[in-house]
Amino acid sequence: MKEDALRWALYGGEDYELLAALPSEKAAAAREKLAAAGIAFTVVGEVTPAAGGLRVLEEGRIIPLEARGFDHFSPSS
Repeated sequence: MKEDALRWALYGGEDYELLAALPSEKAAAAREKLAAAGIAFTVVGEVTPAAGGLRVLEEGRIIPLEARGFDHFSPSS
């Protein structure tokens, strides 16, 4: 069940939150400005060189990910 939930979260195609990438030194300022507007801001990770491919850190373990995403135009969508 846990693997299925992760698969749906990563590849399911539903958009529940906005995601942005910004330099880590600007995160505090972004959090303050968004909080002033009543918008929550959560840091969920960091961008690193892709030498190791796509991966997620789960409970201290690095798990490789497939390089794919949801295809809104596939027949099974």
